Order: sequence, then C-alpha cells, then structure tokens
Amino acid sequence: MKRRATLIGLGSLLLLTLLTACGSKKAPDVRYYSLTSATPSSELPAADTFPTRVGVGPVSLPQLLKRPHLVTRSEDFRVLHAEFDRWSGDLQEEVGQVLADNLAGQFGADNVVLFPWGKLVTPEWQLIVDIVRLDGELGRAAYLEARWSLTNERKKVALSGAAQYREKLADSSYTALVAAQNLLLQDFSREIVEKIRRHN
Repeated sequence: MKRRATLIGLGSLLLLTLLTACGSKKAPDVRYYSLTSATPSSELPAADTFPTRVGVGPVSLPQLLKRPHLVTRSEDFRVLHAEFDRWSGDLQEEVGQVLADNLAGQFGADNVVLFPWGKLVTPEWQLIVDIVRLDGELGRAAYLEARWSLTNERKKVALSGAAQYREKLADSSYTALVAAQNLLLQDFSREIVEKIRRHN
C-alpha cells in the first residue's frame, strides 16, 4: 500500500514537472505584414492635368487567400499557409487600397475613389479586378495573376485583359515575399495607368 502511494506521488511529481516545462516554453512570436503603395513617379504627366475620375473595385480574391496567413507554394504543388507570418488586416481590402493609392499617385487623390462609393459619385472609369494568384515560393519568386476590366460611365466594358507578373525574391524570408508582392502590384497599377491614359 505504501509502495503504491509512493508510485502515485512520483507520477504526480513527474506530471507536474512536465506541465511546468511545457508552460515555461515561450510560444513563437507572430509577425504581421502589410502591403504598401508606390511612390508617385515623376515620369508620368502631372496628376492635376488628368481630367477623369477612376473608381477602383470591387477587388476579389480566391478562397485560399481569404485568411490571415501568408500563402506560399512548394515545388511539389503544395499550398502552404505560414503559421506565424500573417497579414495585419484583410488582404482583399489591402489590395484594393494599394491599387487605389497607386493610381492616385499618378492621377491625383481627388480623381480616384475606392469601391464602394456614394450615389453622388460617378467615375468615368471603373476598374474591376479578380485576383487569381498572389503568392510565391520562398527563396525564389513572387507571382501575381489577375483578370481585370475597365468599364465606362455607361457600365459597358471598354477594356479588359489578364495580367501575369513575376518578381524575384531578395532572400528566403517572408519580408522579401511581401516586398516583392508590393512591386508586383506596382507593375499591375502601372499597366492600368497606361491603359487608361491611352484610351481616355
């Protein structure tokens, strides 16, 4: 009986030691990232010379991107969601805001509105974007694929197309991935700016 009590006591002590060790182990820090807009380019015409208002949105994302974790792909076709590297906000909203900011940098803040806009606002152009891919392979490259359309104030599609961009990563970190994704959105924004200027 005494031996049984001793074994129970030793077992309880061992369990307590294990629980204490597990509890004292620090959990990895979660890192948060955010997309940023481009610096306005001095190579394009001045913003105040552009007479047209552009509406940006809606912007849609595939289901696998509608979560806070950063997404990468592997060489064996697996999709990976980073456990401790996440977006600081809603990615769909961030992409729309960055595109709007990039266009505003060229057309002027007063000439660009973000969806949804009020009933009193009628953009001459509306950019609708369906993001197909916005991910990457760590240590290799980031990718952006998008389908887009530009409708006029009569809601008729005037221009449409598909964009595919690739940006090499500086290193194998998630910071490098997000930096490359910012560049991809800048490239896409530049393409849209050129399309609008050419057809305005």
